Amino acid sequence: MTLMDKELTFEEMGINEEPLLKTGEPMRFSDFLFCAVLTIFMISVNGIQKFPVLLIVNKLSGVLLILLSLVYVRKFYVSSTLKILFIFIVVTFITSIFVAKNSDRVADMTLQLVQLFILLVCVSQFFIFKSDPKYLLIALVINSIFLIVAGNFMNADVVYSGSKIERYSSITSNANLFAFQMLLGFISVLYFWRNSNLIIQIFIIGISIYLLYNISISGSRKSLICYGIIFLAWLYYSFPIRKSIMYFTLLAMIGIFAGSYILSAFADTAVMQRFIHLQSNHDASDMRASLYVEAFKAFSNNPVFGVGMDNFRLYSTSGLYAHSNYMEILADLGIIGFIIYYFIYVKVWLSSNKISQFNVSSEDAKFLSGVFKIIIVLYLIIGFGTVLYSNITHWMMLLFPIIIYETGVQQLKQQQQVEMELEMAASEVDFRL
Repeated sequence: MTLMDKELTFEEMGINEEPLLKTGEPMRFSDFLFCAVLTIFMISVNGIQKFPVLLIVNKLSGVLLILLSLVYVRKFYVSSTLKILFIFIVVTFITSIFVAKNSDRVADMTLQLVQLFILLVCVSQFFIFKSDPKYLLIALVINSIFLIVAGNFMNADVVYSGSKIERYSSITSNANLFAFQMLLGFISVLYFWRNSNLIIQIFIIGISIYLLYNISISGSRKSLICYGIIFLAWLYYSFPIRKSIMYFTLLAMIGIFAGSYILSAFADTAVMQRFIHLQSNHDASDMRASLYVEAFKAFSNNPVFGVGMDNFRLYSTSGLYAHSNYMEILADLGIIGFIIYYFIYVKVWLSSNKISQFNVSSEDAKFLSGVFKIIIVLYLIIGFGTVLYSNITHWMMLLFPIIIYETGVQQLKQQQQVEMELEMAASEVDFRL
């Protein structure tokens, strides 16, 4: 009898049969420390513009994240998706040098993106090799809750669009960014619904409603629409079809019978006021329209390379960025930069269809695939109203699908390596016999 004739368990073969989704494992000190520092980092990122003193906290926490990752992992592992980001940085830097009016802006933005790349590599490799990615989501949830709590001590931003409207932005630079952080927290907290006990599920429902309310007082209409899309997509990907329809029907009935109460509760919020005064809200829409036109003109002047990284502001009569991830990238980086950047989203989307090949149940594969796609759809919608490619918290959320997929890839590589070694050993035994 050869080694190949004997049925071996994964453990006997030396293969790590660890499931892709880890559940029930206790938090280690390294998990707690990294999660705490990551939370501080994200909070400081959101508050830098209003509170410049947080820049010191941001730099220190960012450096500490890198050091912790290198100490615990002892390597610098760049995932396939982050390699695309690196190519994006290198290519756009080179092309921007030749077309930019202001080379200092190019250098500053490139340095910012390089720092971002190093940070993303270190954060992702920590969760791929040493921890559970759920702690990344916990950090995003805590970040959202902190912004809500901090916002209670700050005055609302008063704007006029047909009437006086109070929009809350907490410690962030604007209300739309605050609402975006609420959406990231919403996606993150929904992840913990499955395989959770009743107490945690009640907590998730409460946090989800509270996040919805804060999106409403922020006045962000796109974020409110995204909240609904995320929730419906989560229902579809989290449960069998029949159960999803049952939950949707139940919610529809609650909405019908409690509709008047819900409307009255949200009637005075900024988002409802902005929907009511949509037709009279000419100033903001006119400004965005003019920025889009200016961005398209800048892109038309050099459609291949654009006008240079972070240089569109020099072409804008208002000195503002394009208020659109699509138009900003096209104007600054041209069609080449646009294709490379959005190929990152395509890569994440395609990876969502490969989850089933890993050590994961069919239900978990469907759920994770849905989470990947929900994140991408959110960014595609939000990208119409804000610039994302340099937004750090945007990348932190995008790291989750990258980490999950790369963890599965590493497990497969390990399994294939051990199987190859066993086949070689079996061949040597057969040859000797």
